[in-house]
Amino acid sequence: MKAVRINEWGQPAQVEDIPTPTANNDEVLVRVRAAGVNKVDWTVAEGYLQGMLTAPLTLGTDFAGEVVEVGADVTRFKPGDEVYGFVLPGQGGSFAEYVAVKESVVALKPKSLDFVEAAGVPLVGMTAWQLLFDVGQVQPGERVLIHGAGGGVGTFATQLAKNHGAYVIGIAGEDKAEHLRRLGIDEHHNGQFEEVVRDIDVVIDTVGGDTPQRSYDVLKDGGRLGTSATMLAPEEVQAQADSRGIRASGIWAMSNAEQLAQLAELVDAGKVKVFVDSTYPLEEVQAALDRVKGGHLTGKVVLVVS
Repeated sequence: MKAVRINEWGQPAQVEDIPTPTANNDEVLVRVRAAGVNKVDWTVAEGYLQGMLTAPLTLGTDFAGEVVEVGADVTRFKPGDEVYGFVLPGQGGSFAEYVAVKESVVALKPKSLDFVEAAGVPLVGMTAWQLLFDVGQVQPGERVLIHGAGGGVGTFATQLAKNHGAYVIGIAGEDKAEHLRRLGIDEHHNGQFEEVVRDIDVVIDTVGGDTPQRSYDVLKDGGRLGTSATMLAPEEVQAQADSRGIRASGIWAMSNAEQLAQLAELVDAGKVKVFVDSTYPLEEVQAALDRVKGGHLTGKVVLVVS
């Protein structure tokens, strides 16, 4: 099969022929139709995670496609099912014609989306979901502040929080103002949020840097903060917040079949919209990675694989 490979850190991604994987007992083999391109993909390609990963490897996280083979212990899927999900870096790679994944981390894709749209959902959708509900434990009526509200994770977090009955305040550049208005955001601010925002129950950070620490001042006592953008371990983030009575956690999103299925239901009900910035064929993967690295997108970049 054709797959996007990184043979040396920092070198351009290359499309190569490698053996097609097979499904183990608890796995499904998916023919990848489309693969979303995320920040973590160019981060891996440029060697920023080389302390955690070993080259050569197949690049890619998000995927949407068709089940072509199921392992002996698989009960939830059959060949022909249209599914979506993501794999963690170093665990197979989705920028390929086929990917083998555990049954427990894949779900039927939203029926209302084509493969390209569906491929843009899993990683950012799960990151937003887990920040809001696993870490933030958002409740209806609470005030939620989202940093990077117009980005990939922020777009999903904004919609999910609004659907859950929260009052949502988004921090993003003025170029994202119209996009956020279409998402139904309650307030949009750009710049020094500390000067205009107060009494927040939950902060969702997708920006990193000093943003989590700056956010402590706008949180209520007992507030919660979740970040997907800091390299600090969760316990280190928490230690910085303890003195203010704030619960803070950093996460690395994990694919979760139950949550993916719930997200698909919201998409099919028209409660969560998916935005695609651009598509590229597999052979133009480096251009797709460069597009994502350039930032300032309001939709996902997607590789059309087959």
